[in-house]
Amino acid sequence: FDPEDNVNLTCNASNAAFAHPPENAVDNNDQTWWQSKKGVDTVQFELNLTQTFELVFLFFEFGHSYRPRGIAIEKSVDYGVTFKPVEYIVLDPSTDCDAVFNVSPAANFFGLTDPGTVLCRAFSGSSDKTSGDFLSVRILRDPVNLPRPGQSPLDSALLDFMRANYLRITMKEFQPIAISSNADFFSIAELKVNGRCVCNGHASSCTIGSTAS
Repeated sequence: FDPEDNVNLTCNASNAAFAHPPENAVDNNDQTWWQSKKGVDTVQFELNLTQTFELVFLFFEFGHSYRPRGIAIEKSVDYGVTFKPVEYIVLDPSTDCDAVFNVSPAANFFGLTDPGTVLCRAFSGSSDKTSGDFLSVRILRDPVNLPRPGQSPLDSALLDFMRANYLRITMKEFQPIAISSNADFFSIAELKVNGRCVCNGHASSCTIGSTAS
């Protein structure tokens, strides 16, 4: 169902012509999308980077769905065995950081000194869009453009925080409008990850393994 145009869409995972598999989120084509199972209000999308990078930027374009109440971005340096949080994004930090993820709100880096600070901050823009909705996560800058601590001088704890070879994105809880619009599912049209090779911040080029994507 496309809630924006109020029309039914065919969705069938067993039929390639009507399927929306995970690979659609990383195919460089925003006309295709990954879609979760309808009615399941906590889902995880995992991405194997196939080698270790230092994360710099993540970009999401949602498909034909509303934003979740909260998104958790986690990273792993052992290919998905263990995870650490990178950032939480919620509809209302005053209530949702604690209610959805059991963490405290932290909207920016002002006055903070820990390079490994994990923000829990609000989505930007309107929350009632079902197409053309974007989410950007900058590892080295917060939403008001303050720099993450540990960049000058360069702190090894910052490099540790940036390093990842596997990502997990958890989407939790539907907005009421999603349920009332019969759009109780999540979707991602495009997921892009920008990073640099592990060279203590000094590499001029990066050799990417043939299986990396």
